[in-house]
Amino acid sequence: MQKKKIIVLCGGVSSEHEISLASGLEVEKNLDKEKYNVSRVIIQKDGSWEKVSVLGKKVSVKNKNGMDLLMKEKPDLVFIVMHGKNGEDGKIQALCDILNIPYTGSGVLASSLAMNKYATCNMVSGEILFADLLLVSRLDLKKNKKALFEKIKSNIGYPAVVKPNESGSSVGVFIVEGEKALANALTKSLKEDAFVLVQKYTKGREFTCGVLGNFNNPEDILAMPVVEIIPKSKFFDRKTKYDGTTAEICPAIIPQKLENQIKENAIKAHKMLLCDGLSRTDFIFDGKKLFFLETNTIPGATSESLAPKEAKAMGFTYAEFLDIQINLAFAKNI
Repeated sequence: MQKKKIIVLCGGVSSEHEISLASGLEVEKNLDKEKYNVSRVIIQKDGSWEKVSVLGKKVSVKNKNGMDLLMKEKPDLVFIVMHGKNGEDGKIQALCDILNIPYTGSGVLASSLAMNKYATCNMVSGEILFADLLLVSRLDLKKNKKALFEKIKSNIGYPAVVKPNESGSSVGVFIVEGEKALANALTKSLKEDAFVLVQKYTKGREFTCGVLGNFNNPEDILAMPVVEIIPKSKFFDRKTKYDGTTAEICPAIIPQKLENQIKENAIKAHKMLLCDGLSRTDFIFDGKKLFFLETNTIPGATSESLAPKEAKAMGFTYAEFLDIQINLAFAKNI
């Protein structure tokens, strides 16, 4: 059987560039070379596209125009491991759609919806519980700062979580205890995105759950093992995500009822956001209620990442886990 030609696409212009590079390298290393002809393409921080390896050999072919590179390479599939803006938000997916190139993960609409945390919460509202929130823009902060802070105090209260509406890897996320900290957090968070969420802080146990399956085949969508995340810091921030200090229990040691609820809600989010392939949804349990945090359509793929650990707990090798995602990519338009 002829090998499929696969481009692993990583990097990008977002603040998650380095994490994406690590994910891309891990995917390239673990794809089965008996089945696939693999090359890795990096979108550099200046927006240029560079092919850096082919069949494990280092090369350097730069092209300012990503469309030209993809048209020249003619891959059978693009394995997208780009996190954050211009990678996880539907833009790269739209380019692949225009060129009629299959790709892993969700399509344009699902990617865009899941990337926008405010839109995500609106989509799942009424079906999945989430903490009270307000959407704040740069203009809101400029127009009437005093009125905005009063609104946040009365509707959300303290402590509160401030986070960019469209970002990942906990970039620009703060827990604030009062107005002074709020002002500082909003200023910093609004540098990452034009809109931020201010949300009621929920203290509790943190969980995440991967989901595999395509929107066009809902009966075959399945939840992966639940992971409990136990950070040493106050919350699972950018540093603790990648420094190896966080305990990640997989499968989580929790009552069956809670496990079922997490899995059911993760599948609900996957379906309601029209996701394909792999997604991963995060939750906080306060001891009584389970609160939805967000859904990631391109979860991290490094050795420290959560979804690969879930797949290992299911008995899959990394190569087999990648095969599943590739098969789902080819099947989603059938």
